[in-house]
Amino acid sequence: MGRTVPRILRIWLLAVYGLWLAVPAHAAPAPIAVPVQIEIVDPLSVSKVRDMDFGNVIPTTNAGTVIMTPASTATCTAAGGIIQSGPCQAAEFMGHGLPNQVFRLKLPGSRKMTLTGPGTDMLVDNMTSGVSAGLSLISFSQGQGFARYRILSAGGDFRYYIAGRLNVGANQTPGTYSGTFTILLDYQ
Repeated sequence: MGRTVPRILRIWLLAVYGLWLAVPAHAAPAPIAVPVQIEIVDPLSVSKVRDMDFGNVIPTTNAGTVIMTPASTATCTAAGGIIQSGPCQAAEFMGHGLPNQVFRLKLPGSRKMTLTGPGTDMLVDNMTSGVSAGLSLISFSQGQGFARYRILSAGGDFRYYIAGRLNVGANQTPGTYSGTFTILLDYQ
């Protein structure tokens, strides 16, 4: 019996050694090149070029409106017996981004603003936007008020315009009326 144990041990050692020889050696892993890139973009920049201006309005005993088109050469159409004369210019904004960059523009909440002056406040409503050839409207979300645009110009420059309908009260008190509105631009 004393001889059997070493013999069993030898057989077992040979079996383990044989298994070790049968296992293939693992090759060192080959390096894999994985490209990584990122583009740092200039911020979308926007600045006001000119204010919205409905010109001069002569009120009458009836309420009336002045409807302005949102374009570089805006037109103003008076209704209700009031007379509009003088400059008619939509608010104009100039921007710069990357070609094909998409952004969203949001007009003031409810597309309205109030003008205050010496008499009863006047409401500018139905505010709309127009764009230059450097922008393309992609979509408009009526519920949230956002319009999505793509920058088309090769240099990334664009212009857009904002206008609306001025509601003039009957016998509106003469004087200068002014107001402000806020727009929101964000990247997509």
